[in-house]
Amino acid sequence: MMMPVVEKLAETYDGKVKVGKVNSDENNQLAAKYGIMSIPSFLIIKNGEVVDSAISFL
Repeated sequence: MMMPVVEKLAETYDGKVKVGKVNSDENNQLAAKYGIMSIPSFLIIKNGEVVDSAISFL
């Protein structure tokens, strides 16, 4: 449901920020590292640190 929003963000900020997605079922170690408990979860990472996050549908 959120993929159109993520795709629009990637298009809008192309060359300025990196936008990506991770399948938490296939990458459970990464999900655990960032404490992902709900899907969808959105993280803003700057210089390797999480600076903001949003959980569930925005």
